[in-house]
Amino acid sequence: MADADPTPIILVPDDQSVFRVLTLPGWYRRGRFNYRPFVLRGDEQEISLGLTAEAALEGLNQKTYGFAKLLVRDINALNHGLTVRVKPDNPLRAELWGLPPWPDDEDQRDIPMAMAEDLAEISEFAPPLPEAEPQD
Repeated sequence: MADADPTPIILVPDDQSVFRVLTLPGWYRRGRFNYRPFVLRGDEQEISLGLTAEAALEGLNQKTYGFAKLLVRDINALNHGLTVRVKPDNPLRAELWGLPPWPDDEDQRDIPMAMAEDLAEISEFAPPLPEAEPQD
């Protein structure tokens, strides 16, 4: 029998905000979020978040368009069975677990779409961070 993973799951506290990077300009338009930032892509099992806007950008090397800022308490209040966990290898990063995969079949998208739209609805826009000045 295989040993269980010894890494403990640490939940992000209810009063903590988390940040989802907006990597496409259409994810936030006319004062509203699109559902797309909250859809699992490909073989993803979780959505990557930061406990700060700076931490959310870690590892990204592309243009960004701000952030969706969510309060963990609001995510939990949706009663979708979602959990926001501290990333085991980085205490400034988090992961949103519990979203169903996005199906290829449009007729099976009702639940993932509703969950993503609920997350979009509770999100607050946070503008992009100022670009760092080049160092001499």
